[in-house]
Amino acid sequence: MFPELKIYINAIVFSPTLLLLGIVLGFWLFGKRFKFGKLVVISSTALLWIFATPSFSNWLSHRLLTQYQPITAEFIQTKGIEAIVVLGGGVDSGQPDGIQQLTPSALDRLRHGIELSRQTGIPMLITGGKGWGAVTDSESEAIISKRVALQAFQFEVKWTESDSRDTRENATNSKQLLSNKGFNKIALVTHSWHMPRSIKAFQNVGFEVTPAPMGFVSGNNWELMTLIPQSSALSSTFTIFREFVALSVQGQ
Repeated sequence: MFPELKIYINAIVFSPTLLLLGIVLGFWLFGKRFKFGKLVVISSTALLWIFATPSFSNWLSHRLLTQYQPITAEFIQTKGIEAIVVLGGGVDSGQPDGIQQLTPSALDRLRHGIELSRQTGIPMLITGGKGWGAVTDSESEAIISKRVALQAFQFEVKWTESDSRDTRENATNSKQLLSNKGFNKIALVTHSWHMPRSIKAFQNVGFEVTPAPMGFVSGNNWELMTLIPQSSALSSTFTIFREFVALSVQGQ
């Protein structure tokens, strides 16, 4: 399978698209097999509702993915960490002024990495290229992150890795860069739901990894409000499905 197809697979399989297509298919079947079509519409609609509830999203995360706890700067210092590696989280190229910016996810990762670097004095590496679906003249995410770090946080990023397009390449390219410095022990910054696959990728290339997660899935409580669909929960559910499948494939 061509890696370039990842963006289309994510857009169709790991999104509400399949369930919406199920609803459309069910209505189309009304004139041919009414009972079956009705079942397809009801089932697809019910799944869409369930997937969009915070309760289900939280439950799914705790069942499918390893859960991580926040760590402190003091803990990082006891581990002999030599570099803090921050994974990219996406770029927004649709700004009216034409200046590319980080997505909220990428900005949150950058902020957390900067906090840890400032508190520990450990230098930071930003890894992130243009991605599989990026336009040719776009900036790499690492370069954008370095600019945002300087302008918004008055922080100088030590190293940038700008050629990677996915997590596996993040790990491989970061290893090449940091091995030249003699560094092997890293603290890895990314979202908690992305951490299981990221740790595995970085360990596979020889890093000794200490997870420094952020962006945790909130508690696993079942309350009335957590049963009401929310767009953020729907996005989280499909993200968890994607990470679980990707981690399973990675382990083969």
